[in-house]
Amino acid sequence: MEDSVYIQGARVVSDGSVFRADITIERGLITRVGSGFDNPGELPVIDASGLYALPGFMDVHTHGAAGVDVNEGSAAGLRKIGRFFASQGVTAWLCSILTDTPEQTLRCIAAAKEVIEGGPYDGAALVGIHLEGPCLSSEYKGAMPEHLLMHEADPALFRKMAEDLRHNRRNSCRRSAASYG
Repeated sequence: MEDSVYIQGARVVSDGSVFRADITIERGLITRVGSGFDNPGELPVIDASGLYALPGFMDVHTHGAAGVDVNEGSAAGLRKIGRFFASQGVTAWLCSILTDTPEQTLRCIAAAKEVIEGGPYDGAALVGIHLEGPCLSSEYKGAMPEHLLMHEADPALFRKMAEDLRHNRRNSCRRSAASYG
């Protein structure tokens, strides 16, 4: 079976505890974590003795990686970031869009939407957007470019952003290793 493997003797970290277990992955999905079961279907074996198996990590605030800035507004760039994150153990992430012009912010939202709705690819899943600004106090703006801050709200712009973001929601779930038994 493609994307299938039997991991033997790993130290599994789940729900705040560490325990030794075997892990079955079939067609890219974890189907069993525990002990006392055999390798189903003669899957390729990885000896994980002395190694740890951790859940994928989630990055909830990033402006870029791998030489790509989220604010470039490029779906190809966001996928490149996702591939880099996957190589580092991150399985899901939010792109943090820095305060920018309204037009560029909408381009960034559109690029993220394209990646999210485009389905699986060979990188960490982009699961949403972390929108920073543009209505921030100059006094507490942090690294946001002051000339791009809005000191008066633009209801039409916010309606447009909300509409674009509304179609950009994704549900996520968490399942502990113990529930795979």
